Amino acid sequence: SDLPLLCQHFINNYNQENGTTVKGISNETLQLLTTYHWPGNVRELNIAIERACIDARKGIITVDNLLRFTQNVSRQNISSENYRGFDIKEARKEAEKAVIIRALKASNNNRRKAAELMEISRSALYNKIIELEID
Repeated sequence: SDLPLLCQHFINNYNQENGTTVKGISNETLQLLTTYHWPGNVRELNIAIERACIDARKGIITVDNLLRFTQNVSRQNISSENYRGFDIKEARKEAEKAVIIRALKASNNNRRKAAELMEISRSALYNKIIELEID
C-alpha cells in the first residue's frame, strides 16, 4: 500500500509549510487508515493528515488526533485506542463515545460547545449521548 508513504509525504509538507516537527504516524493509526474507504481519495487523506498534525502531541499522529478532526473516519470506520474487538458496530460506538466524552471534557460539559467542537448539531449530540448511554 502507498498509504504510509502518502501519509509521511503529507506530514513532511505540513511541517515545511508550518514550521512544525511532526515526526510521523502511529502504527495503530496507519492500520485504522487502511481500513477506511477514501471516497475523496488523496485530497481527503491529505486534509485528514493535516488536521491530525494540528493536534499531534509528542510529534506522532495518534488515532485520537485523527478521530478528533476527521468526522468521516470516526463515523464510518473504526475503533478507539481502547477497543480491540472485531465487531465494527461496537468499534464505531466506542470511537464515538470516546470523542463525545473528550469534547464534553474540553467544553467543561457545555453541550452546545461540545457539539460545536465536533461540528454536529446539539440535537445530534443529545441523541448520541442517549444512544451511547453517556452520563
